[in-house]
Amino acid sequence: LWTKVICGKALEDVDNSSLADSFREWQNSSNVVVDSDGESMSMFDALLSKASSIDNTDDLYQATKEQLVSVLNFHSQGKGSSAKTDTLLPPVAHAILQTGMPLGVASVVLSQIEPKAMPLMRLSTEERFLAAKALHADFYLLACYHLPLLMMHLDRNCQDWYWPKKQEVNVVEEEAPDEKDTTSNDHETKEDGAESVMENAKSKKVENNGLIPQSWFVTNFAGECDDACLDHANLLPLWDHILTTGDSAWKFFLAISVLEKRSDVLLMLTGEELRKELEELFHFNETPVDSFVGSTDGSGDHMIPEWLSMSKSLIECTPSSVIELLRSADDRAVANAIKLRQIQMEKELQAQADAHEAALKKERDERDAEEKKAEIKARLTAYYRKHNPEKIDTVDQILKLFDGRIGVLNEK
Repeated sequence: LWTKVICGKALEDVDNSSLADSFREWQNSSNVVVDSDGESMSMFDALLSKASSIDNTDDLYQATKEQLVSVLNFHSQGKGSSAKTDTLLPPVAHAILQTGMPLGVASVVLSQIEPKAMPLMRLSTEERFLAAKALHADFYLLACYHLPLLMMHLDRNCQDWYWPKKQEVNVVEEEAPDEKDTTSNDHETKEDGAESVMENAKSKKVENNGLIPQSWFVTNFAGECDDACLDHANLLPLWDHILTTGDSAWKFFLAISVLEKRSDVLLMLTGEELRKELEELFHFNETPVDSFVGSTDGSGDHMIPEWLSMSKSLIECTPSSVIELLRSADDRAVANAIKLRQIQMEKELQAQADAHEAALKKERDERDAEEKKAEIKARLTAYYRKHNPEKIDTVDQILKLFDGRIGVLNEK
C-alpha cells in the first residue's frame, strides 16, 4: 500500500527498480558495523524500545538496529554530518522498516516519503525549526477556534505550550544583556531600550521553549529518538489513513483531538502539574484509560478509529477556507524557509563581495601611498642635490620624521 501511494508503483516494481539496486550494490560493497557504545546508537535504544517494544536482549533487536543503521547510512550519503544526527529521521525509517518491506524498497520509500508527505524534512535543522513554528502557529489558531476555553486556560497557565520543542533555548538569554549595553546613555532612553530588549528576548524564549515535539507536524507523529514517539501498533494504521488520503490538514485535527480528549483533565490543572501533564500527553506516555493515545498494549484497532472519527468531526465543523489554508501550510512553510535561505545566501555573497572590494581598495591605497612616498623622496633628493648636496644622505630620516605630515614638509 505504501509503495503504491508514495512511489506510484507496486512493491515488486519498486524492488526491481534501479534505486533499490543502488542500495543493494552499496550494501554489498560496505560493511555495516553497529557500535553499541556510540551516541547515535544510544538514541536508537529508546526508539526501538518505545516504538516497537523490542527487548534489547533479543536477537531481533540487533538485527533491527543493523537494518536501521544500513538504511540511514545510505540515505545520508552526500548530505553532511547533520543528516546523521537528525533525530526525526530514524523514527521515520524505523516505521517504514516495521512494515516488513525489503531493505531496498525501504530505502526508496524513505527517499520519496519526504517530498510526498514530509516536505519539511528536506530542510536543514535550523530551517526546519523555523518552518515548524509556522505550522504550530496555524495549529494554535485552529485550536482557539475549536477549543477556546481550553486555550484560554493553557495560555494563562502555560503560555509557551504550543510552540515546537527545542533542546537549546539559552542563546537568547545570553544575547539580551549585550543588546541592553548598546542602548543610549540617556537614562530614560536606556530604560525604555532595556525594557524593549527584555520583551523581545522573552518573546523569543517562549517561541524556542515549546512542549509539542516537531515530529507531530513534520513527520506525522513518527516521534524522535527518545521516548517522544507513538508505538507502531498505532502509528502504522494512522499513517495508512494519512498517506492514502493525501490530506496534510489531517495532522492538525489529529493534534486537536488529543487535546479535546484530555480537555477535562487539563482544565483542572495549573502550574507545574499542567505542564507535566502536557509533556506526558505530547510524548505519548502512558495516560489514564480515557486517552486513546499512550497505550502500548496493542489496542490500536480500537484507538485509531476513535481518534480518526473525532478528527473527522472536527474537520466537518471547520470552514472549508480554513482547511484549504491548512492543506497548503507545509508548502508555505517550505517556501518561506527557502526564501530566507536565499536572502541569507545573498547577504553572504554581498558580504564576500564587500570584503573583496575592501581588500582591493586597501591594496590600491597602499600602492598609491608607496608611489606618493617614492615621488616625494625623488623630489626631496633632487632639491637637496641642487641646493644642499650634503643632506642627500638624510632624506630617509627626514621622510621618517615627517611621516604623516607630508603637507608640512611640502610647505617648507
